[in-house]
Amino acid sequence: FAALLAAAGVLLSPVFSFPLGVSRAFPLQHMINMKQPDLRKRIRITITKRTEDRNVMSIIIENEYEGEINIPYEKIAHEVIEAAIDYVDCPYECEVNLMLTNNETIHAINKEQREIDRPTDVLSFPMAEYEEPADFSKIEEDPMAFDPESGEFLLGDIVISMDKVWEQAENYGHSREREYAFLIAHSMLHLFGYDHMEEEERKDM
Repeated sequence: FAALLAAAGVLLSPVFSFPLGVSRAFPLQHMINMKQPDLRKRIRITITKRTEDRNVMSIIIENEYEGEINIPYEKIAHEVIEAAIDYVDCPYECEVNLMLTNNETIHAINKEQREIDRPTDVLSFPMAEYEEPADFSKIEEDPMAFDPESGEFLLGDIVISMDKVWEQAENYGHSREREYAFLIAHSMLHLFGYDHMEEEERKDM
């Protein structure tokens, strides 16, 4: 995480947190119907190629959080996601969906998808199946792995509770920017097939 966040220009503190909820059930677009978001707050961010070795990527942010987000959440999101894509040497142009919500909505999703009856900080919904983390050798065998119009590799969906971002930043004694960036970085590794269910997996991640 330190290398990934440093690549994104996020100032680190010595305190790290690891609470995370993970599911591979199904994509975010099927879940947001549980609570209709205000689509007027929907923001599409497209990062264009800046150098020959930099992938194009699309980040679709669904902001349904009703409170004030007083951090540059768009900028942090695309910097961390871009750094994660580069970190694992993903050979494809990618699409990532990021939903910003509150404890109530993430609680409902967590209960529905994981049968865990409490809010969590972040949920990850990878679209691809990997034989090994960040192994892209067989991705093209899955016809559903790519958007038929854009050709982008559909990495999956991230759901973040901004209530938890504020709470955990205070509890762990670091900035809100750092906590938000950490959750995105952690979730991106899940989208690339990393996990932490076993001790060795946790160390790798």
